[in-house]
Amino acid sequence: EFRHIMTEYHDGILLFDLTDRKVWSKALNDTSGIEAFHSTRKEKYMWKERVNYKVYNCLDAKVKAAAVKMLSAGKSEQEVFKKLNKKVENAIVAKEFKSEKNDATAAKLWDSKGVVDIKEENANKFYWVMGIIPAEPKTLKEAKGMVTSDYQDYLMNEWVKELRAKYPVVINEAALVELAK
Repeated sequence: EFRHIMTEYHDGILLFDLTDRKVWSKALNDTSGIEAFHSTRKEKYMWKERVNYKVYNCLDAKVKAAAVKMLSAGKSEQEVFKKLNKKVENAIVAKEFKSEKNDATAAKLWDSKGVVDIKEENANKFYWVMGIIPAEPKTLKEAKGMVTSDYQDYLMNEWVKELRAKYPVVINEAALVELAK
């Protein structure tokens, strides 16, 4: 019994090592293979429609009110930053986002355009909605995890095909019937 268990461990370790070399590590290290795999299957890795917006975080309500007024009047972001960050550095900062409609903030901004001030308690921030981005393929960087996983599955299937071609499966019908009893 012990010898049987040791043989199972030995064979399992060999199979793990071989699978690691043929599939897992190969998928992680084969950058050109992953790029080619992604480029032929871009339609599988798609963004849905997304809203493109910026979040402006302000030091206080006074800075927020001034920024909203200036942007609504058609001033550029650079002009707003230059004026409001003159006395206090980073009195206003902005960060851009692209979010699908299932995101809570994106859902609130979906049908808006321009300056949007959503009343939030103790939050001195507002939004600038630039518009809706149509559905488009994700870049390899954006879909890296999914592409790597699919590429590993692809490599595994190719390896199994190769093994089946080299070593055809023969089913011993008599033994199968005996096992079924």
